[in-house]
Amino acid sequence: MSDFLCVKRLAKVASLGFLSVFLVQACAVNPVTGRQDFVMMSEAQEIELGQAYHREILKQYARYDDEALQSYVNAVGQRLAKESHRGDLKFHFTVLDSPEVNAFALPGGYVYITRGIMAYLNSEAELAGVLGHEIGHVTARHSVRQQSTSAVTGLLGAIIAASAGIDPEAVNVLGTAIIRGYGRDHELEADRLGAEYLARLGYDPEYMIGVVRVLKNQELYEKARAEAEGREYTGYHGLFSTHPDNDKRLQAVIQAAKRHAGAVTQDDNERGYKSQLEGMVFGLGEKEGVVRGQRFYHKPLNASITAPEGWSVLNQPQQLLFVSPEKDALVRVSLKNRGKAETPLALLRSMLGQAVEGQGEVLSQAGMSGYSTTVVVEQTPFGRRPVRYVVWFKNEQTWLFASVAKELGGLDLYEPDIMGSVKSLRILTTAEKTTIKPLRIQLLTADASTRYEALAKKFPAHEVTVQRLRLLNSDYPDQEPEPGEQIKIIQ
Repeated sequence: MSDFLCVKRLAKVASLGFLSVFLVQACAVNPVTGRQDFVMMSEAQEIELGQAYHREILKQYARYDDEALQSYVNAVGQRLAKESHRGDLKFHFTVLDSPEVNAFALPGGYVYITRGIMAYLNSEAELAGVLGHEIGHVTARHSVRQQSTSAVTGLLGAIIAASAGIDPEAVNVLGTAIIRGYGRDHELEADRLGAEYLARLGYDPEYMIGVVRVLKNQELYEKARAEAEGREYTGYHGLFSTHPDNDKRLQAVIQAAKRHAGAVTQDDNERGYKSQLEGMVFGLGEKEGVVRGQRFYHKPLNASITAPEGWSVLNQPQQLLFVSPEKDALVRVSLKNRGKAETPLALLRSMLGQAVEGQGEVLSQAGMSGYSTTVVVEQTPFGRRPVRYVVWFKNEQTWLFASVAKELGGLDLYEPDIMGSVKSLRILTTAEKTTIKPLRIQLLTADASTRYEALAKKFPAHEVTVQRLRLLNSDYPDQEPEPGEQIKIIQ
């Protein structure tokens, strides 16, 4: 953008009343293009904002507790960052303790990658592809540029703005744009920059195509599972969500990146990368609880619940779902804030109003007090339907079970299954406290007889199917391990 156009856009924004625009650097040279960009934030403010966001991110996502893995990812990221257009900027790389398949970047050099996405990568070169893409968002100042031209829905809003000492009207930049993507052009630019940084460091930028293929397959698999289970799937915004691996624009930027390759070359370091993953938690961790067969165990809460026989068990960060085999009934289990309610009935009354009067049943078992009632709810996954609510007071915890069926008489049909599950809530045994642990990635060297179907039977684990094993090892949808290949299994 020319200086004239930048000033023209500045005048337009100022005319709308954003007087704070005069207090910050509104026209700045883009480190990547060398052209003037319309921005409402200096680099110092960008860094300060990133620091404030970083503190809030770590309140929502725990930092993964493996210093060796953190150091490894940071080392790869720092080498890439030194080859970037903002090599003097101090970058920070963090592995988040989340099963989500995601990676994202904040203003000022803060880059995050989840253990969830790392499980599906199979080499250091692929890791570098993901980190390079996110570094590209930072070097091109995508978050700052987007903030300067639109009011993006904020994830943290004015609280972070105040803590960073910046006008709240100028900092709604996290939210959808950073976590879920910036739009096709900015994502492609991040692809181009990531490929360039890979080439400069000595990796073949073609590895980014491999990342796209692996994660696109993972997305397709998870979308199909989510659809079958009647839930929404939310995936990673970058690298693959906006284009397949045969996208001509993506292939063009990767080919163009090869001209930046230097004399030093790096191999993909597959074995080195996989060795870092050995022992890493897969899926939900201890703080979200673990599922074994039909039973859910939560060590921090000292609680266990059994799903009805044959029902699907969906363990999500904020709730536990049991779904009937025909997908025509579900039970939602969650924790509630008891507030000032002194009894389960009082809590339900505060939630549902007078609808509970004269319709409920007092429950009691193993030191827990409970109450059950059925109320017609206007909006459920099946429309206007009766919902069976059960509240348990378990010491200081408050557990809420909400059950609904597709057919009007479905709750009566599933009554034994639902109430059997509701009454299965109990504390953990001593053995369970020591033996029930999250799933972890382990390594195995394949021989000529190794087949994924046999591995799935030999190492059975919740949600670890034959196709999941293929996805984890880049062999989806129908390939088998090569003799001598180091493959990932879940135990």
